[in-house]
Amino acid sequence: MVYFTGFGRQKHVRRSFAYAGFALLASLTTPALAEDSYVEFNSGVSVFKLPSNLFFAEREESSPFARLNNLDTDSGILAGGSLGILFGSALPAPVLNADMSTIEFVGVFHGIGGSSSASFYDAGPGERYGWVEMPYVSGYGTNDGSTLETTTNRTARYIEIEALLKNKFEHAEFFFGPEFRHLNQQLDINGDIVGGSTTVNVMENLSTAYSGVTVGTSFDIVETDGWVVNVKGAVSILIASTQYDADYEDSYITQTANLSDMGIAVGSMAKVSFDKQIGPNTSFGGYANVDFLSYSPQINYGSSPGDPANPVMHIGRAPMFGGSIGVILKHDLN
Repeated sequence: MVYFTGFGRQKHVRRSFAYAGFALLASLTTPALAEDSYVEFNSGVSVFKLPSNLFFAEREESSPFARLNNLDTDSGILAGGSLGILFGSALPAPVLNADMSTIEFVGVFHGIGGSSSASFYDAGPGERYGWVEMPYVSGYGTNDGSTLETTTNRTARYIEIEALLKNKFEHAEFFFGPEFRHLNQQLDINGDIVGGSTTVNVMENLSTAYSGVTVGTSFDIVETDGWVVNVKGAVSILIASTQYDADYEDSYITQTANLSDMGIAVGSMAKVSFDKQIGPNTSFGGYANVDFLSYSPQINYGSSPGDPANPVMHIGRAPMFGGSIGVILKHDLN
């Protein structure tokens, strides 16, 4: 068994400042529970576009069998459900010259998954499709007349947690506070050179923790017949820490790989929601939102040692996009 470590294991970035922010906002909320408090539940469907997996490649037919192009074997599109909860409480006195100040704690969970399949026929000279072993010392490819068939299965869990101080003025509401996110991806990658009796399976775990701050604004754009339509936007600056662990097994050998990476992520979101009161303390409605995150991990698998253009396996970075639609149920607790 061959063990390979790219940049060594780094601990996830410390998030003490985010936790301190949560604690501070919680302390501000405690005396306010006798004032206006509310809870909101939301549930919906989510679709995310994550960076595509790049394990399979078009390769040269002769030594050093260089990696020419990444093969399009994975759409990166995952779909599933989302659940969220929000608790808010007005402060006894507004701050920062606002008309009203509120503390909100927000938690959202997305459970998503997807599968992609592809095949590549080697029609003759000038074509070769395959993959590189985890330590990029060797690899496999199709012979003339054979076919590479691939399947990539991926599931992901995406969690977002915020603690916000919201200040409402005459025409708009402004908010800011600490934010924590966690994206965990599980990939099951399979390849089969049909006619060449060579198969491969790679089990990957990608875990990325984000911590930082978010700031944004919201305002009501329509209030008619009891319906309220609200528009919200926010921007986040986050420190990202990724850990990658993989188990590789082909027809002949098994290997492992471990990599880590840190970077800065910028996130943005836009949301439209609407609701109408359906009871003395209860309102019901819906929402739609879109999200962007500049940093999401994407593994670059490298190539053979004789290929200087693609020599080292490492964690790359690519953007992530997402969107959700669903329903909202809000209840005033006072």
